[in-house]
Amino acid sequence: MKHVRLAALIAASAAALAACSVNLTASPESIATTVEDTLEEQFGIRPVIDCGEEPIDLVVDNTVVCALSTEDDPTIYDTDVTFTEVDGTDYSIDIAVAQEPRA
Repeated sequence: MKHVRLAALIAASAAALAACSVNLTASPESIATTVEDTLEEQFGIRPVIDCGEEPIDLVVDNTVVCALSTEDDPTIYDTDVTFTEVDGTDYSIDIAVAQEPRA
């Protein structure tokens, strides 16, 4: 009877640990730099990106809304940054800049 209880306890503990997976995070500054580098490479103009102050979870399909402006124009555009692939702290992103500025 003790073997059955021990096996049940081990199975329950393993299930609980699996449910408590830890997401890796990145600083908002590092995400902002990645977005700035990517957009500068694509368009030849380096934007100013602000992704807030809180660590960002590196999880596939996680979308973070950052603010985009330029040195010459303080108008702010919402910029959705979505993680398309994540492998540890390596990630790929999709960037979508709003057509209209923030209200």
